[in-house]
Amino acid sequence: MSFWDRLTGGKPKPARTENLDYLNEALALERQGDYDAALTSYRLALRQRPNNHKVLQNMAIAYSKLGQLDDRAQALRRALRSRVSSAQARRAE
Repeated sequence: MSFWDRLTGGKPKPARTENLDYLNEALALERQGDYDAALTSYRLALRQRPNNHKVLQNMAIAYSKLGQLDDRAQALRRALRSRVSSAQARRAE
């Protein structure tokens, strides 16, 4: 709220909710070797941006480190679909 608004009794601006950076959090957890926690952060990142190919690619790496190969394959397929649909949308513009 600006000085003038406070002086004149203006309405306060609503507080911004912090947009948490789950992708960077997940990457940091992965560097520490905590792949399960990293996957949790990746899932939260996907809630913010459901088809973010970077998140999906990194999830695939974490699944590989945990030996969860089926989940890895699913994340990679989803990342590829996301990249293809993004490229098609850009060409259509």
